Amino acid sequence: MMDLATIRHMNREAGETARDEGCGPYVFSPIDLRNLKDGDLSPLRKVPRIGDYEPEGWIKTDSYFVDSSGFGGAGEPALTASQFAQKVEPGVGYGIGEVGQFQIYIDAFEKEED
Repeated sequence: MMDLATIRHMNREAGETARDEGCGPYVFSPIDLRNLKDGDLSPLRKVPRIGDYEPEGWIKTDSYFVDSSGFGGAGEPALTASQFAQKVEPGVGYGIGEVGQFQIYIDAFEKEED
């Protein structure tokens, strides 16, 4: 099991890498959204790990606690992948913020208005 210091260190490193590589949140395409609604969860694999990085031009608006083990159930505190997929909205960007051993936080971002 990972301790909190290890998790924070890993997320900080992921943020630095995302910043260095110019990685931003992923906005699901209309085809991705249709696939998610049809139960195809494969588009979720496109969400990048951005750690604690908040990309320029984006504002973090929400954060979702999601099971990443594949063994979580609908009644548990962490959303299952299917439950999260139903919350995905058009035009919103998503990035994996924090990563733990069995759960992740997926952050939602909206474009900053000029």
